Amino acid sequence: MVGLTYPLSYVLTNLLAFTGNTFLLCSDSNQDIILNSMALKFITENDEIIFESMVPQNLRDVTEKLPPIKVSHSTKLWGLYKPYLIAFFIGLITLWTYSDVCLDDPAKEIA
Repeated sequence: MVGLTYPLSYVLTNLLAFTGNTFLLCSDSNQDIILNSMALKFITENDEIIFESMVPQNLRDVTEKLPPIKVSHSTKLWGLYKPYLIAFFIGLITLWTYSDVCLDDPAKEIA
């Protein structure tokens, strides 16, 4: 079960990023952008809201006191370039989303 958690989380995170980018990039007005960004923020924090309301306080205290899981990276270069690679791929996803989804409607094309 633990081995399935990470890939499922990865897929859901990417799906949420794609869908959130689509909603934000294809918004027609500033009001829609604000509304869609607030909805996206609610969805991303929904797990914390459920955790706070459903888990008893003593179990939350035990969870907070657990030591962090240490993950060793295979190379030092990955740690050095990781933020830049993540930003690059987020930019690629954003451009692809905008060009593929938002520009399908000819009325939204930029002159």
